[in-house]
Amino acid sequence: SLASKLPRVGGGIWRLKWHPTDPNTLLVAAMHGGCRVLRVSGDLSLLPDDTTTVTTTSVKMNIVKEFTQHQSMAYGADWLVDPSRSNNRINAAASCSFYDKAVYLWDTNAANST
Repeated sequence: SLASKLPRVGGGIWRLKWHPTDPNTLLVAAMHGGCRVLRVSGDLSLLPDDTTTVTTTSVKMNIVKEFTQHQSMAYGADWLVDPSRSNNRINAAASCSFYDKAVYLWDTNAANST
């Protein structure tokens, strides 16, 4: 599976969300590990459309951003999209945690580690 090819993210993987305009960026909700933004490189054409099965080692994934502010399991994450921006650049994500029922909005730029 795609999840089996991910680098260690500090917890079980609950949600994977591809960036809506950048096919090389993946958002991960990793339960007790918080959330991660991954940069995916290699031959992405080898990934199947549904991304449920990955049979290649030519795809590499690196963690470029960590968000660890959740006090309980991070189980939901999604990109924030502002259609009014001319460049469609997305710099933020929303994530939520389970037991404390918290929602966070956070900067996904790699230079700003949280």
